[in-house]
Amino acid sequence: MNHSKDTTAGPLVRRWALVNASDLSRTEAWLEDMAAQGLFFHDFSRWSMLAPGPLWVVVFQKDTPKPERRYRLCPTRPQEAEPSQETLELYAQSGWQFLRYWGTSCVSYYLFYSDDPAAPEPYTDPDSLYEALRPPKKDVLNDLILGGVLFASAVILNILQILDRQLSFLPNWIFAAAAVLLAAQWIVSLLLDGADWLTVRALRREIQKRDTVRPAPPPALFAVNCLFSSLLSLLRWGLLAVVLALVLSLFRINSDLPLEQFDPDFDLLTLSEMEGDGSWTPETDLEVMDQTLRFNAADVYQDPAQGVRMWYDIDQAGYGTSGDSSMTIHYFVADGAQTLLTGLTEDLQSPDGDLISYLPRQLPFQREAVPGTEEFWVRREGRNWDVAAWEGDRVLALRYSGFLDLTEWYDEIAAMLTPTS
Repeated sequence: MNHSKDTTAGPLVRRWALVNASDLSRTEAWLEDMAAQGLFFHDFSRWSMLAPGPLWVVVFQKDTPKPERRYRLCPTRPQEAEPSQETLELYAQSGWQFLRYWGTSCVSYYLFYSDDPAAPEPYTDPDSLYEALRPPKKDVLNDLILGGVLFASAVILNILQILDRQLSFLPNWIFAAAAVLLAAQWIVSLLLDGADWLTVRALRREIQKRDTVRPAPPPALFAVNCLFSSLLSLLRWGLLAVVLALVLSLFRINSDLPLEQFDPDFDLLTLSEMEGDGSWTPETDLEVMDQTLRFNAADVYQDPAQGVRMWYDIDQAGYGTSGDSSMTIHYFVADGAQTLLTGLTEDLQSPDGDLISYLPRQLPFQREAVPGTEEFWVRREGRNWDVAAWEGDRVLALRYSGFLDLTEWYDEIAAMLTPTS
């Protein structure tokens, strides 16, 4: 039974536990000092998750001061939340009442209290504490596995390029910050494991040397533990902030916008317009596992950090008098447009590029002189076309597959690069 849940006394207050729970004497003495002031241990606050390492936010219940109150931390097996009924009865016969489980990275305790000055010490076996102290082998193993997973994931993502375009288009600093924070968190976790391991060794040596049930860890190790734990807390909060920035960035992306709802600042060339006789029928949207796959839609992105003020991905597909056809337009409003155009043409000819092309990669682009453009590049094979064009701060890459002759539409393609007023 956890007596710390008794709510018949006064109000609850919170205090930082500026003690090292692996230092039993100081921890017990601190709790007793608080009881002498009328503050009795009640529970650990949920805010303890924000506390660095061995520090805790403790909830106390105000009541009449009891200078005679004693607290004892008795070692137990890890994660055993309450002692057995037999243990409770044995301690109660000696005048001690159970409060709660108190676990650290190195050792686990049961916290008992007594108001009887004559109550015998509940725990006098140094060997039990020696055995209860445990090096953080599991933590080290988990951190090493985590490091291996992070490294393998980075290699796979780099080799296979499996991040989709939405994620890869997000600001670079998000991924750089996440990678740095994850790496730093992993390193600090290993250092913290090392500090815990040294603490266990120091406490065990103290037990053997003094044959005591209340060994005192070196203050330097406690300071190191606090430092690494504080850094770990800051890194976790930093990683949470990066994740929040990632989510907010994703919310800024308009995905799968039906073409009838798409209203860009340029005259979009459509397959319906190109068919010209009213026969055009858009491809019907496909429902797959409660998800709608649109064949005529636009995705709208923004990434000022990379100099791309707007990026539109526009997909069209369907059939008309001339037959089946599809067209995809990647349209950019960006700084460094000429460099971007070069990159797009190279991407269309690369087997590993983000822009998929139906044409052979060795097929070169041919330059065309089209009014209203500074550069207009075309390559074609049969019914498949790739077009890349640039004017001012605007660039487009167009992929068409159908039976129409695009040379009749060069002017309309070029006109898309001039914004409407």
